[in-house]
Amino acid sequence: MKSFYSNTASGNSSSRRVDANELMFFANELTSYDPTEYMNLKNELTLFKVLKTHFVEKYQTIYNYKMFDPTGKSKIIAANNGLVDDIPFVGAGGKEFQSPIVDIACKIYFSDADILASAAVKRNIIGMLADQAMRSNFELMNSLGFYGDRLSGVPGIYQNAFITKAAMAQDWKNAATTAVQMYQNLITIYNAIKTATNNVISPDTCLIAPALYNIIDATIFNTFNGTTVRQQFEGAQNVKVISAPELAGTALIAGTGTLNLRDSLFMFKNIESYISPIVSNWFEMKMPQAIDLRYETICPSRFGGVIIRQPMGCYIANNSV
Repeated sequence: MKSFYSNTASGNSSSRRVDANELMFFANELTSYDPTEYMNLKNELTLFKVLKTHFVEKYQTIYNYKMFDPTGKSKIIAANNGLVDDIPFVGAGGKEFQSPIVDIACKIYFSDADILASAAVKRNIIGMLADQAMRSNFELMNSLGFYGDRLSGVPGIYQNAFITKAAMAQDWKNAATTAVQMYQNLITIYNAIKTATNNVISPDTCLIAPALYNIIDATIFNTFNGTTVRQQFEGAQNVKVISAPELAGTALIAGTGTLNLRDSLFMFKNIESYISPIVSNWFEMKMPQAIDLRYETICPSRFGGVIIRQPMGCYIANNSV
């Protein structure tokens, strides 16, 4: 997916041309724009705000990972005159999975007048275009991380066929649903993950649609001390509950329009070895190219979706309506 961003605030022409040295200096300034600073100041995208990113080399086009399932158990052996013939074998059956790493890009373009104006205001005008280009790439990666892309094969959380997906027992938006019922719904999901993983994995993070978050954050669980359902669950189960707009009822899916979903929650163990976005290139700005009376700069990123190595340690629950 490609997008274009331009600046028209200062017009499309200039009283003088910018010479090659000025353009080269400005191009270097753009190329060295720091993405880390941008993320600290502006990033509110849940995928990169919550999950721990796994970085791979820029040249990689496929990310390979393996999952193993150990089999076999030891036993008390029966020895007969020193001969032992009933010792069991153990094994480790493994499967290899692949995730494609795709290129994401947009463009910005600007004129001589934009360059001069930007220099006068300390790169403010074109800096805004750079901000938007980076934000655009991150928004697409964020969407792909949650919902994937079937055409390219980039895996997303909701697209993962091995994660348990079910409806909650009660409709949280129904005024008749009590605080105890909401809390019990959360406990049921929490215990389902522990049971599925033989108590090896205890979830510690719960992403939840804003509407559902607001309900459990305002519904009193303990009338004596004013503890809400959210506070009770976080305190008793040690699970951090985070409002995530990406889990709202109608989610915008990159490249496919809208996908109608019920408000939902996603509970999991937030460890990089269990679940992580795969990033090959955060963001960069290529050298500006002169085209007619403007300069164009391609802004690429590279992303491999979200890898979930322990899908049994994850659970997606949809509100009933």
